[in-house]
Amino acid sequence: MARDLVICCDGTGNQFGDRNSNVVKLNDCLVRDKTRVLHFYDPGVGTFGLQEALFEWQQIAPRVAGLAFGWGYRSMVERGYRFIAENYVEGDRIWLFGFSRGAYIARVIAGMIHAIGLLDPAHLNLFEYAFRIYERSAGDDRLPIATRERFARQFCRSAPIHFIGAFDTVKSIGWFIRWKQLPWTMNNPSVKFFRHAISIDERRCFFRTNLWRNGAKAKTDVRELWFAGVHSDVGGGYPEKESGLSKFPLAWMIAEAEQAGLPIDAKRRERLLGKGGRYAKPEHNAQLHTSLKGAWWLAEYLLPRRMIYVDENKRRRTYWVWLPLLESQWIAYPRGMKPGPNERIRIHSSVRDRMSDPALEYAPVNLPKDEDGWPLYDFVDR
Repeated sequence: MARDLVICCDGTGNQFGDRNSNVVKLNDCLVRDKTRVLHFYDPGVGTFGLQEALFEWQQIAPRVAGLAFGWGYRSMVERGYRFIAENYVEGDRIWLFGFSRGAYIARVIAGMIHAIGLLDPAHLNLFEYAFRIYERSAGDDRLPIATRERFARQFCRSAPIHFIGAFDTVKSIGWFIRWKQLPWTMNNPSVKFFRHAISIDERRCFFRTNLWRNGAKAKTDVRELWFAGVHSDVGGGYPEKESGLSKFPLAWMIAEAEQAGLPIDAKRRERLLGKGGRYAKPEHNAQLHTSLKGAWWLAEYLLPRRMIYVDENKRRRTYWVWLPLLESQWIAYPRGMKPGPNERIRIHSSVRDRMSDPALEYAPVNLPKDEDGWPLYDFVDR
């Protein structure tokens, strides 16, 4: 009997506790039947300190390293990839969910599976070597295709990705890591369904979103939907009583996954969506948080970032940006990326309800418009 292998990668600094992200909540909704569903949850980058650290203060340095440099992200990729490789048999369906950098890691795992396949369980000791081959499967320093194919033929097996569910994917692993896209993370022919819930109101430059870009011949079923709120209003992580906005993307993602065949426990779903009990329910007038405050203001002004672009002649150009806040204020759509020709974005209907509520005075300035001021977006339920 074919099974569903579900990988849940949490966001930066997120882990199971009293402020659970939507990744934890989605994982909680899965049917508990090991003959049908095998699920794996991994806390986010920056949550694990040294193993011998017994006290919270001892983990501060490792956490900062995780947040600033992405320390630990490779281990997250390996753990998720290893779980799939150890359990996958032909016919199983692979599901990858993630929030923030965890969403990017989910896309990296899928990219690696597309590039080289799944290592045979007996050859998982070759993960580091396999990851280096994956990193060089595209770009200026790419390996010859024959090298990758020989490795895959000898040590790996192919496997399709059934579904990726991403909550507000960010564009980089760490603040100081070069802004380099790993192969097959912006599109991936091996992915059948891609769903992405995106924040409208996030302004921090270090949390730029990472949209999917299907090729002309791509067969991936893609839906990217924008929601009101900042990064963690979409991916979750605030106290439960302040989580009303995050329940809209959670409900949408669960519905999309269930429609694609994911076994969901209906009672758990209803409980988490506030149909009785202590959990918040989706409300358009729920609290919208502010993420650009405190130390984040200092980071926006003072932390330099190196940005590498490739121009139309495939020449690499490097820019040092010393005042990212100046960018975040003015590069509006979508949080640092330009719209394509005749492109319209899809916005969840709860945003329209919030904009129509006179008591809230909610009017996001970064919704795209054409040269004449007409909106380039549509309100949808799914």
